[in-house]
Amino acid sequence: MTIPLHRIALVLCVAAAACRGATAQPADDGAVIPRYRGPLGPDGRFVSGMDYDPQDQVVAWPSPDTLYVAHQEHYSAGDVASSTCEGSGIYAISLSRRTARDVGVGEPVCRLFDGHSAIALDAARRMAVSSTSLLGDYRSQLLRVTLPRGPADTLPAGCGLTSNPDLSRDGRRIVFQGQCESHGQSNWRLYVVDAAGGGLRKLPEEPWYGATEPRWSPDGRRIAYVRARSRHGSDVAVADASGARRRVLGRGGSPAWSPDGKRIAYIADPSGREPTVHLVRATGGLSHEVFRNRVTTTYSRGWGDIPEGLPAGPVAWSPDGGWIAFSRSFGRGSEVWRVNVRTGELRRVTRRED
Repeated sequence: MTIPLHRIALVLCVAAAACRGATAQPADDGAVIPRYRGPLGPDGRFVSGMDYDPQDQVVAWPSPDTLYVAHQEHYSAGDVASSTCEGSGIYAISLSRRTARDVGVGEPVCRLFDGHSAIALDAARRMAVSSTSLLGDYRSQLLRVTLPRGPADTLPAGCGLTSNPDLSRDGRRIVFQGQCESHGQSNWRLYVVDAAGGGLRKLPEEPWYGATEPRWSPDGRRIAYVRARSRHGSDVAVADASGARRRVLGRGGSPAWSPDGKRIAYIADPSGREPTVHLVRATGGLSHEVFRNRVTTTYSRGWGDIPEGLPAGPVAWSPDGGWIAFSRSFGRGSEVWRVNVRTGELRRVTRRED
């Protein structure tokens, strides 16, 4: 009996664990971002007795060998967590040398982490924008920090509650999710503001749906975002920069444009037990999976077992469109990893210092 070639390939793939997303986890690769071991400021008292649990997230991938990572000196004990400003900041990771270079650590850069918001860099990597909630009273503002050591200032966006800003490639506009009309606004909406502040405008909204995690297309003509409705989950969608011509692409979050603007990577089922990384054409169509977690161990934060190695956003593409970087969560912190979109090859970018 003749066995079809595709069945032979499937058997070999399973036996070698070399299928897409099944690459074995390397043990010694990735750059180490050193743990901060100097004197702690006032926030140090909040981490006493906790386990070291550093958190790394992708910020940008501007050149083939350099990936920018936001690193937070994070600590946890069960379901309680805290962090320190000292040692937290932005690092440039050399993929070939596996080294981490400080491009802004400690005050005031660590304020970018306060609002639990995405961090955006300008094209020259001299300025970072995020959102800060230090104002209190249910208010937050867009925060701009000049790298590497400041100054930091808030942008006069004209909005009382902001999060997840993204800079257009030309550096002239910022799109963000906000609640700008009133504290009683039921859903997040998308807004665009001049990068210097002012000129606030709201994009047309969809009744019953909120809009979050906006990302400019490379040419600045479109915006990918997440549309969500209570009890209905979230979808990745695309609209013109004016907010018109919306198109839903797939279920998920953390959208990221490919460098040529033709594809979007996203985290499918981000709040579920088995989130995966998917790709889809920006014009719509069927998506396909490029990464599925194969780690079988678990950890706990006080509310049940959590699988180690699950992917999370933000997401970033390599300049040649061949790789996608994202975070993975483990019991001893989160790390940045990258996957080859064609072969499924998996490589670690950052790893914890023990």
